[in-house]
Amino acid sequence: MKRILSMIVVAMMLLNVTAVTPVAAEETAPEIQLGADALQRKAIVWFGSTEGTEAIISGWRVLKVEEDGSLLVLLNEIFTGDVFNAEYSDYNAWEGSVAQRWCKNMYDSWYFALEKKMILPTTITESGDYSNTLAVSIDGEYLYFLSKREIENEGYFDSVEDRIVYEAGNDHDSRWWTRSGSNGDRGFTAWVKDDGTISNYQVTNWAGYRPAFHLSLESVLFVSSAVGGKADSAALSPIGANEDNNWKLTILDGEREFEADDSELTAQQGDAIAIPYTKATTGDGEYISVLVVRKNRAAEEVVAYASIPAEAAEGTAEFTVPADMELGEYTLKVFNEHKSGDKLSDYASNFTEIALEVTHVHEWGEPEYKWSDDGTKVTATRVCTLDPEHVETETVTARKEITKQPTCEDPGETTYIAEFENEAFETKTRTAAEPAALGHDLKKVEAKEPQIGEEGNIEYYVCQRCGKYFEDEKAENEIVDHDSVIIPALEPDPVPDTGTNDNVRELAAVMMIVSLAASALYVSAEKRRREEER
Repeated sequence: MKRILSMIVVAMMLLNVTAVTPVAAEETAPEIQLGADALQRKAIVWFGSTEGTEAIISGWRVLKVEEDGSLLVLLNEIFTGDVFNAEYSDYNAWEGSVAQRWCKNMYDSWYFALEKKMILPTTITESGDYSNTLAVSIDGEYLYFLSKREIENEGYFDSVEDRIVYEAGNDHDSRWWTRSGSNGDRGFTAWVKDDGTISNYQVTNWAGYRPAFHLSLESVLFVSSAVGGKADSAALSPIGANEDNNWKLTILDGEREFEADDSELTAQQGDAIAIPYTKATTGDGEYISVLVVRKNRAAEEVVAYASIPAEAAEGTAEFTVPADMELGEYTLKVFNEHKSGDKLSDYASNFTEIALEVTHVHEWGEPEYKWSDDGTKVTATRVCTLDPEHVETETVTARKEITKQPTCEDPGETTYIAEFENEAFETKTRTAAEPAALGHDLKKVEAKEPQIGEEGNIEYYVCQRCGKYFEDEKAENEIVDHDSVIIPALEPDPVPDTGTNDNVRELAAVMMIVSLAASALYVSAEKRRREEER
């Protein structure tokens, strides 16, 4: 047992060098195809890995597409082998043989759980001996060897030469075991020789191990060329041709919860498209990818693929439409996938489907603008001269600015300004005579009779806003000369002349003379008195 396990490990660690058995497609096919219909008889499916980093040394040849849609596949090249049974005395029974235990060990150690679930148990009932071999039935086995009866009668091979198999990494043929023991000698089992013929061979001799199994395709989202089938580019890359009929699988991982915005998209040739997404799985080898599928055809055809690293669980994935992409309607299938590398299965979320219309680079006519009846909105429209069905339109509500205030007699002025998000549309303005004129705010001034020293006025009206004078309360007759409303003050009556003023003047003169004379007499008397005292 340890010897067998060590051989498996050594074989798995061999360089991934392939001398492919010449099993080519009759004609080239697109290198990415939805579903698994490309996996027909003679196709090579790369399935399985060593510790998730290297493909096993060989792909698997499709022998038959079963009625339930599963595939019967057979190892395409021999990468290991051993005895059928360790001792001659162990005989040639398949049950319990070294060969059967190797098949069980290979299944039990299958690295990827999602792949392992795709390997179906197989039950085959054989009865009666066949061409010098025993009938060997199997019940619920996952990996097993073909019987001589199956090899010769089931149509798996086109000829004896078609049974010939190469050793991986070598150019020479290899013998390989069947599970059919000889019915003449219990120490012998049938094998396929290096010329494709079948004979019985001693069970303790070495021959290649070439297991088969049934592969379920229910979880296959799409297939791609085993080498280089998926570009690492944000540009929607046209799908090339698969020329060697070697394929790898992209498998649905039901635990992924990726979601993308499914809003319809329109893009011109050469444009970028932006797709918001959430719940992406991130890390090494994780990508946001898209398949571009042609719509309205009998079968969906993948015409382009793009892929960008999933750097964040939530964000926007941007992809570029090729400048020469054919115009028309497409479906984008957007998904989050783990890309394992050439010849290794990839694992992906379900698709989010998005409608995409690819249009030409428009040659637009001059924009036309139309104001709404109430003058508050503007609709801008331009039409492509190459296709009148391609129309761009935008309606905006104009903002307004009062550029002139209203007066009593004149309305104000309001400017409406319409600004568009689409840079192709220019800002439009219009002016309106609004707000309306305010009208005069009149106050009546009652008539007043003039008085002596006090002016009077006539009856008139004055506007408390603009200060204008009017004769009437309807402000129909303006009084331009404001002084004209004033009535001059009255003058007092004149006083008669009685001469009184002259008498007063004469009396004042007499009194002055008397006063002067009295002063002189006093001075003279005072002088005589002083002289007498001396």
